[in-house]
Amino acid sequence: MGTVKLGPQGAGSHAFDFDVPQDAQGQPLTFRVNALNNEAPLDSKSFAFNSIAAVSSANGKLAVELDDGRKVAYADVRAFY
Repeated sequence: MGTVKLGPQGAGSHAFDFDVPQDAQGQPLTFRVNALNNEAPLDSKSFAFNSIAAVSSANGKLAVELDDGRKVAYADVRAFY
């Protein structure tokens, strides 16, 4: 569907925006990150930004409900911004 090339970046997290084509809006989409150090592939992790709509507890474990309706275990949340 598309590629976003960020060019050289320093170590750490980097955000990007992607304009979803009109005919793909509303469809479930995924993305992946390919990071290189010169020509050598690097390990990378993909993260998505979501807003937290609610926080809940079930069976003694915290969970967050995201703006898209998904529930995620609190232990799986990697960062808050």
